[in-house]
Amino acid sequence: MRKPKPTRTAPTDAALILRLEGTDYQMKRVGRDWLIRKPDGTTYAVARTRSGVACDCPRARYTAEPLRCKHIVALESVGIVDG
Repeated sequence: MRKPKPTRTAPTDAALILRLEGTDYQMKRVGRDWLIRKPDGTTYAVARTRSGVACDCPRARYTAEPLRCKHIVALESVGIVDG
């Protein structure tokens, strides 16, 4: 008698790679938000807020006007977040 094949389970931890300006960022979903990590370990969070999508990178945080940084623009361009 043959033994049944083991069933495959869905991965519990997955990551995406996003290439921006020649740099590969590793992306990981955390709840409704995304963590984007550069190869040097620098990590930014892209989150959905009541007022839209926000990123905690320096360019988005420290400009006087509301800014859609390259991280948000990239995630919008591949359909991961809505702008």
